Amino acid sequence: MRFLLSHKTVIIILACFVLFSGCATPTKNVLPPSDFMAQKGTIGIITITTNESHKGTADYYNLGTQGILDYAIIRNGDMVKQLINCLNKEEIAPIVKKYYLNLFRDGFSREGFKVKTVNTAYDHKNLAKLEKSKLMTGRPGDEMMYFSTIYDLKSISDELQADYLMVLEIHRFGVKRNYYGIMPKTPPSAWTALKCTLIETASNKIIAEHFSEKAILIEEWEEPPDFPKLMKATLTSFKGTIDDVFTGFFGQAP
Repeated sequence: MRFLLSHKTVIIILACFVLFSGCATPTKNVLPPSDFMAQKGTIGIITITTNESHKGTADYYNLGTQGILDYAIIRNGDMVKQLINCLNKEEIAPIVKKYYLNLFRDGFSREGFKVKTVNTAYDHKNLAKLEKSKLMTGRPGDEMMYFSTIYDLKSISDELQADYLMVLEIHRFGVKRNYYGIMPKTPPSAWTALKCTLIETASNKIIAEHFSEKAILIEEWEEPPDFPKLMKATLTSFKGTIDDVFTGFFGQAP
């Protein structure tokens, strides 16, 4: 079988190969100070897109040792191609609203905060990057590893008139599978990786930062065209990561 790839396609595939070959994570999570919930005020609960979640749907991540042609062959195989089509129909926005926005809205409301939620994700490409040297963790001596670029969110906090911003960034959502060349090494897994950051808007002080990742291995998955087990597991993995962050922030499971 021979594939003819345009110059643009090769560049895109190469970028994806580099992206999915590894993923840096923070060394630790930083939870809110014990007295944070007594501060009250107005908190905006928002989402910012990332390079990985920019298109707004679930996706397929073929990981491992692959060349450019291997990557293309895998994604053009009949079963994987059907799975990708199915995943690309799973929109992130309603999932974020149900499992993130509504959950944290209710949680902060119970603690006495005035809460404002924004259903539409802010496009990270339209936000100015903030130098890490200008950020403070809020605790002297704390070291924080950032999973992604930090942005200047002043325009958003001014728009919402918020004292604090709770920011969700989704870095992986969908299905992953490990390969060696074009040969799969594992069954596919439903996969979510995300980060939530709590920021004090007046000072750009990071009050808390929590990274969470959950993968669910599905042995019997070849069920086209709807792949019910895998698709159900993607929602379970997303909910699991959000619940993990909620438990860290509020000290109890939702």
